[in-house]
Amino acid sequence: MNVTEAFSWDNVSATQASFTALGGKYLLGVHAAAWNTGSVGLEQLAHDGVTWVPVVGLTSDAANSITLAVDGTVLYDLPGGTYRMVVSAATGIYASLARVPY
Repeated sequence: MNVTEAFSWDNVSATQASFTALGGKYLLGVHAAAWNTGSVGLEQLAHDGVTWVPVVGLTSDAANSITLAVDGTVLYDLPGGTYRMVVSAATGIYASLARVPY
């Protein structure tokens, strides 16, 4: 499967609206003007259609969801579904989530 898909956010400082991802391997890249001891991560909408749950990165486990607290990238393997980028305290966020072809 080689489908191009990307989402981006420019100069944001709050949790963003939801989006639908096709599923596959994705790379989240984030830069913040000021981290302010905050973080950025992804949440997936649970099957109940109400609850948001933290997304676990490929280098973590269920007890340790991946969030960024410094400029950087995180690799995710996501099933198709509804997601949102969660921002806590950080400001001036520039981020992109891009599907990585296998």
